[in-house]
Amino acid sequence: SKLMTALVAREKMDMQTIAVVSRDATSAYGGQGNLGSGEKIRLADLLFPLLMESSNDAAEVFADQYGHARFMEEMNKKAVELSMLDTYYGDPSGLDPRNTSTPNDLLKLARYIYKRDPQIYDMTRVKQFSIKGHTWYNKNALLLTQGFAGGKNGFIDQAKQTTVSLFDVQMAKGGVRTVVVIVLKSDNKNGDVAKTLNYLKKAAVYEAR
Repeated sequence: SKLMTALVAREKMDMQTIAVVSRDATSAYGGQGNLGSGEKIRLADLLFPLLMESSNDAAEVFADQYGHARFMEEMNKKAVELSMLDTYYGDPSGLDPRNTSTPNDLLKLARYIYKRDPQIYDMTRVKQFSIKGHTWYNKNALLLTQGFAGGKNGFIDQAKQTTVSLFDVQMAKGGVRTVVVIVLKSDNKNGDVAKTLNYLKKAAVYEAR
């Protein structure tokens, strides 16, 4: 969900805008971001806690700044534009269990970002970012995986462990290729990603069409 939040924010909003953190945003579940009510922060800087720490309060600030209902309309409109026909966004953070998608739809989103706004993935590889008394840390264990090129993890009870991640993989035949690994409803996301990458390295053949 936060990949779409970042994409819509960057396409529809001026990243140099100074947003004011609302009390509603700071009451979002989860302590990531640690933003204070009334705090002023540049939207471009807000992307880092959103993508590095999966900050729910940051996601809400983006939506509040744009107009919450309008922002959700834009997220769902973008999903339709990308032919993500089995996807729905009920909130910008992914906490709402009504947020639904499929591996096929998420692949469309991942490819679009890769082609049109790869800087989003660049931010998911940043290990630490500090500004205005904040220091945010990237705790994504996949950062340590060889070839990690960016991506986003998620978790709520209904969805279990999830990821949309890119890796530069040395295929069994066909050289190094950037692949998207999507895992949903996993009890061991990192293990499932490792098994998938090992399979690609041992058995996958890339042939240009």
